[in-house]
Amino acid sequence: MTLLTLLIYFAIAGAVLTALTWKIQKNRLLAFLQYFSGVWFVFSGVVKAVDPWGTAFKMQQYFSEFKSTFSATPLKPIVPLLTWMSDNALGFSIFMIVLEILIGVLLILGHRTAFTTWTMLLIMVFFTALTGYTHLTGYVPDGVNFFEFGKWGEWVETNMKVTDCGCFGDFLKLQPTTSFYKDLLILMPINIFFVFKHKSFVPLFSSLVRKVTAWVTVILATVFCFRNAFFDEPVVDFRPFKNGVNIRLQKEAEEKAQAEIKILTWKVKNEKTGEVLELTDEVYMKNFESTYSKENGWAIVGQTKTEPKVPHSKISDFALNDKDGAEIQDSLLREPNYLFLVASWKMLSTETRKTIQVPDSIFTVDSVKGTRTLERVDMKEEVFKSFTFDPEYRWSFTSKINPFFEKAEKAGYKIAGLVPFSDPKKIQDFRHDVQAAYPFYTADELVIKTMIRSNPGVYLLKNGLIVHKWHINQLPEFEKVQAEYMK
Repeated sequence: MTLLTLLIYFAIAGAVLTALTWKIQKNRLLAFLQYFSGVWFVFSGVVKAVDPWGTAFKMQQYFSEFKSTFSATPLKPIVPLLTWMSDNALGFSIFMIVLEILIGVLLILGHRTAFTTWTMLLIMVFFTALTGYTHLTGYVPDGVNFFEFGKWGEWVETNMKVTDCGCFGDFLKLQPTTSFYKDLLILMPINIFFVFKHKSFVPLFSSLVRKVTAWVTVILATVFCFRNAFFDEPVVDFRPFKNGVNIRLQKEAEEKAQAEIKILTWKVKNEKTGEVLELTDEVYMKNFESTYSKENGWAIVGQTKTEPKVPHSKISDFALNDKDGAEIQDSLLREPNYLFLVASWKMLSTETRKTIQVPDSIFTVDSVKGTRTLERVDMKEEVFKSFTFDPEYRWSFTSKINPFFEKAEKAGYKIAGLVPFSDPKKIQDFRHDVQAAYPFYTADELVIKTMIRSNPGVYLLKNGLIVHKWHINQLPEFEKVQAEYMK
């Protein structure tokens, strides 16, 4: 699915609705745009509602970048607000998703036109600001603040702070640049047109029917978001770590495809003269040392490459480490028997630090005699860290995971925990706190967030294949899992 394909579908839906209401229209172009935009907003909201956590994680990325940028500017006072929004990103995202769906339905119905058009315009300004900021960060080199405009350079894709806009969730990945121009060229002009022409919208049905439909939309959209955020994994899984995918084989295919990518051209800039050249890979490599090296004043500002045969995904970043830091994902992904993995993308806890006095023995060493003599005992300060884990998070392990894993281990299956890279003491304290006798491995937080939306959630693997995964609230009894999935 591409953006162009979606636009065609939206246009077809808009044309059909326009044809159905042909006789009651005041302005047929306005009617088409009304339905086109309404279908767009409903679809965009629904695919986000499938995975509210995905939208929340994307909002956290944006807010984090804004905090980093604004903290070094006169806009620093709004950083606490951004922190609050980041901490409450899920609630904010659900509100925005429900509002987006509601505005789409109101557009189609032609109801509360002034409220609808102005709210739609504000939503578009908000999202255009997000994608616009991210696109413009492509001009900002590393170590330069966004507002230091005089230090901006050539636009470089890898300089962008957010890799995709999140406009259609994980259903369709759009670069912020694509989304930014889409908003500017398509939706923003339509929005402004709507503000001045909203009284000419085509109203469908009676006022009572429109009101009831609007309220039903809000209720159903909210319930759907809550279902996918709190009670189960997303009803449709658009992520790479879905049931039936073999992580090992997919990882190997992606890595092979990346290795086969060929550079077609190099874009280089002379930092003294400002001259920019685009050279074929053959010419660049042949003349690099003699002409286009950094020592000769040239810098690489861009490349064009062949597209990988297998698109890169978070599966390529799937790497697990044991407590000693050794990578062990290969052995786990080749485990011929069933393997249960409980994954958490955040260890919910509060940290307490306490400074204590501890003895510090000072010794005198005689290297000739090979002896060591205690000279004195001083006192030194050490910071002692302790962790208090969230009661509900603990309960997930003590009441659900541990009993399930005990039965799995007795049946001869391997079990393990997966948490983000963090303080080893925190992981060890948690294992003792919940009496988890099984090993815990660590991985990148974003990878775990992509794997599972439940915190924690359970994976069943076999030889790298994702047999099934469960939200903590939907984890069946072990006997049922064994009967239905382990045949």
